[in-house]
Amino acid sequence: MKDPINILLGSDVNYAPYYGVMLTSLFYNNQDCHFDVYMLTDKTWTLQETKNFEKLCGQYDSRFNVFVVNEDKVKDFPQVDHITLPTYYRLQACNILPASIHKILYLDGDMLVLGSIQFLWSINLEGYAFAGAEDMDSVCGDCFRRLDYDSKYGYYNAGVSLYNFDYWREHNISDKLMHLLSERPDIIKWMDQDAVNALLHRHRLCIPLRYNFQVNHLSTRYWNLYSQEYKNIIEGEAQNAVIVHYNGPIKPWTNKYFGYPFCRVWRRYNRKSLWNINIYTSWIDCVKYLIKLVLCPSEMLRRRNAEMIKKYWNYK
Repeated sequence: MKDPINILLGSDVNYAPYYGVMLTSLFYNNQDCHFDVYMLTDKTWTLQETKNFEKLCGQYDSRFNVFVVNEDKVKDFPQVDHITLPTYYRLQACNILPASIHKILYLDGDMLVLGSIQFLWSINLEGYAFAGAEDMDSVCGDCFRRLDYDSKYGYYNAGVSLYNFDYWREHNISDKLMHLLSERPDIIKWMDQDAVNALLHRHRLCIPLRYNFQVNHLSTRYWNLYSQEYKNIIEGEAQNAVIVHYNGPIKPWTNKYFGYPFCRVWRRYNRKSLWNINIYTSWIDCVKYLIKLVLCPSEMLRRRNAEMIKKYWNYK
């Protein structure tokens, strides 16, 4: 039997169902693998959620482990409205999880895994702190000026992060990141992602965008800023996406997301999951959506790239 792949998650109880959908997609599309899943959470976590995740993992011969983190250590760090505080928990993971874990793959809850992650897991991290894919702001954001480092190092998106815990422990990375967040909150916009980029930009391996394909790459806001060469890269990676990341404040479990690329595929895995989240939270929201769809169909595409919507609407 192969050694299990270590998966790291960070969530409070409110976000747990979305991690459940993500894990469902991971297990379904990697049935030749076994996983050890480690959830970093807080005191909101319930025994029922533990049972739900244990049941899901058990169906795929994998294991689920829960570690409760003291949220007081991160409660005063900078925050973004649509990102919850548990995103900071991963920064302490190398000191919380068993010392026998040398490498672990962190995955956000607002994504789907649509293919094999064997290539990603097999990456050799010797001499590097982590591996991750470029963020959208690496092309058209202000991150390099704000974090004060050269753009040649790039700016990575933290949603998919393959961590080298041996490196983190040897270089005391966790404490250094916590210190940075405490001492320089003025430079932090995107929470732990900014901190890791600021401290470790020289110590990252870059992975293909298909392993963290951020859906907002296809939005009009970013698409119109890209060169034709970069647009070609984005399209190629979208067509071969292994991990789709629904980054940004609007998520596929809200009716506002209807009309975005990769919309239907998320709903498909939601239905496969134990959680089967109710997307329309009230009949009023449903009625509002239907009225908008009938009377103002163009509104659904107003801030998006219509061609991209059409192309990736029925993805996989």
